[in-house]
Amino acid sequence: MDNLIITDGMKKKLLSAMKWLTFLNIIFAIGEVSMVLGSIFCIGAAIFFMLIPKELNTYPSEFFIYAPGFYIIMGVFILLEAIIFLFPLIKSFKYVKHLRIAFADNSQTTLEVANDNYCTSIKSFGISYIVLYALVFLLYGAIIAFVLIQTWSLQ
Repeated sequence: MDNLIITDGMKKKLLSAMKWLTFLNIIFAIGEVSMVLGSIFCIGAAIFFMLIPKELNTYPSEFFIYAPGFYIIMGVFILLEAIIFLFPLIKSFKYVKHLRIAFADNSQTTLEVANDNYCTSIKSFGISYIVLYALVFLLYGAIIAFVLIQTWSLQ
């Protein structure tokens, strides 16, 4: 098998793409942290609302959903999202790191490791999106079923 050659133009484009990928990785990492904090907030709010007696609830029903179970489900769902996207994010950071090292040292083996991390990162992002969409459809189905059951029980 012939060895591939990376020209200076290709190297320049890869380095430019690497900068953008680093920026996107940082944005995704901030998103991961905010999802974890959001899930903690949702679960904490559910616990807080479970501790408040209904008689002390002064919020009008039109503006406030008094459903701690809903907040717990949302908190767990958001935490699952964060966990699902953690592995691809780590692999993407490793890809950027190894690519930077490969170009700095002109190392073929480090470039191969970077390529492996890139392939794993893309595959795991794809699998993560498939799992996320499946979870979203399950969650929407559960919410619709809950609303329908509540509506039928009121009749």
